Amino acid sequence: MNMYFEKKAGSSLLRFSLATFWAFFIAIAINSVAIRSIGLNMSLVISITSFLITYFLATKILLQKALSTGELKIIGKSHLGVTIFETNDQLANAIAIGISKKFGYIIVSTSFSKIFSEISSEYWAVIDREDTRIRQMHNITELFTQILLLIAIMTVLSIIAIHTPIITIVRYVTVTLLVLFLSRRLHMSLKTMANKSVNHISLENALTKIDEHNRSITNSNKPVNSRWNIFSSHTQTSDTSLKSNRLKDASIAGACLSFLIAMGLIAQFFANTTVNGDIVVFSAGLFFSITIFGSALVVIDYVFLSNLAEYLAEKFRVKTFSAVNALNGIIALMAISAIPILMGISNVAIIGTVTLVALVISIVVSATGTEPLKKGLLVLSISWALNSALYVTAAIILANILAIVG
Repeated sequence: MNMYFEKKAGSSLLRFSLATFWAFFIAIAINSVAIRSIGLNMSLVISITSFLITYFLATKILLQKALSTGELKIIGKSHLGVTIFETNDQLANAIAIGISKKFGYIIVSTSFSKIFSEISSEYWAVIDREDTRIRQMHNITELFTQILLLIAIMTVLSIIAIHTPIITIVRYVTVTLLVLFLSRRLHMSLKTMANKSVNHISLENALTKIDEHNRSITNSNKPVNSRWNIFSSHTQTSDTSLKSNRLKDASIAGACLSFLIAMGLIAQFFANTTVNGDIVVFSAGLFFSITIFGSALVVIDYVFLSNLAEYLAEKFRVKTFSAVNALNGIIALMAISAIPILMGISNVAIIGTVTLVALVISIVVSATGTEPLKKGLLVLSISWALNSALYVTAAIILANILAIVG
């Protein structure tokens, strides 16, 4: 009996998330045909466009078909006004699909409805969290992640299709991984803020009951939700912990970011230099120096920016601000600013423009999920202005010291 549930549990919920799979499949198929005739860059544009169109069409078709066959039924509205649907499934779960209040919906399983009464605080803690994810458009970050993964796969495949030079592949993949790293961090911090926006005790109790129910069905000691994590917005109980070692998190994030930037820079260095023993040793030293220095820089900047932003957020009464936001903003600034250099662009005007754009994006990323958003943007704009002024001052002082020593 348990074997039956182990195969079937979650299948009904899973099918409502298959739009991403079909979009991925069609985009790669189109790219494989187009790349030989129009080249890598244009084929990527066409493939990404087809991915988005297919995703939205498939999501709509799946919903309408399920409603017409009775596999879905409407059971109410959330506090945000999002329609709540129910589908027959042994796995207890609730998922949010869509990118906004108007184009979003929440689907719960019958097992979820049996565990919780519609008037219980635990039921509404889970529904309110899904509401928050729709309001903050979490699925856009998830969709963006899929697009970046698509770019990375198609770029690597272009080696076989059109014999793309290795340096071009390295540039594309490095930049894609940088932005992918940023988007995943942003997605995880949004999930954390969604958990903080509801009754935390009720949410923890609800997720514990869901986890126990799902383990009993599959006769497994592993969290069942992890199997569906790539498709579902639902989080495991262990994911809702709001305590973390901030400095450790910043140092690890900084090391990963710096590693990717160093990888791209060294690859370009090799492409323009005759490789010998001395060059390899020099490159290895430069690689580790960039990684270590970059990690340290992220930690120092994070300590200053997060404490300043938290202080101002309290003064301006900005809710749901997380110090993780400040770290994501720093990662956004470094990752986006590095793109022109990693792509081999040396034009000072372009580099300066991209850096300014990166600063604006960093402010937006740092303010994402704050309530009210306008005050959040104000607080983070002030924080980033002071942070930038500090670095400019430090750079001027360092330049003067070097001039005197020289």
